[in-house]
Amino acid sequence: MSPHPRYEPGDPALLARVRDLLADLPEVEEHFGVGHPQFQVRAKSLAMFMPEHHGVAWDAVWVKATTEVQQDLIARDGRRWFRPPYVGPRGWVGARLTAFDGDGDPAWDDLGELLESAWRSVAPKRVIAAHDGSG
Repeated sequence: MSPHPRYEPGDPALLARVRDLLADLPEVEEHFGVGHPQFQVRAKSLAMFMPEHHGVAWDAVWVKATTEVQQDLIARDGRRWFRPPYVGPRGWVGARLTAFDGDGDPAWDDLGELLESAWRSVAPKRVIAAHDGSG
């Protein structure tokens, strides 16, 4: 996955960490839409890296989820997790990566699980089965 030549993430290390979390998931591709990286499987979005939104810097990733997961994460830790604009009403959840406490923060594990769940929600069944070793 390579960045768009005009793209400037707020903190390149945070975008690299999100890419690493997605690296082992088959068929994930990075595309650029509306000036920011979007991660997709066969044109179905599962996550968006948002270094800023309408001039507000926040280095966040928005991840496809269910409303229940979104509500649970926000209730557990509203400093790290939030309901993003536009896609939040459909259950997507935002992670404020700048609120994570370094590499050892368990929130990175939560984000990894959330990204895999989002991948499973958009990837074809046979791709998931092959990844799980049963296909």
